[in-house]
Amino acid sequence: MSLAEQVFAANDRVLEKIDVPEWGSPDLYVGMMNGEERDEYEEWFELHKDAAGKVNRRGFRVRAVRLMTFDAQGNAAFTVDQEASLAKKSAVVLNRIFEKAFELNKLGAKHVEEAAKN
Repeated sequence: MSLAEQVFAANDRVLEKIDVPEWGSPDLYVGMMNGEERDEYEEWFELHKDAAGKVNRRGFRVRAVRLMTFDAQGNAAFTVDQEASLAKKSAVVLNRIFEKAFELNKLGAKHVEEAAKN
């Protein structure tokens, strides 16, 4: 097996089940984004900057939840077309999912500071 084949065959995406009793406790997982999903997530911020460079954060939490939630097989739990419906769900629930996914993906100021130290 070539090095590339070995890398492509490796399952390097961690999934962690998250309990969401408010939604009937579905088999919902938060997981690490792949490269494409991470690029989409970061591109969102660039596309939502005003002339002064300030980001309009409206919708970013729902986008993050969509990009970082999966079924047990690692398939996306939600599509881009479902973001508007997802945005209407409880902010408390979305935030709980968001926070767990954010930690798993090492996003946020804490992880930026840790990376800068290394």
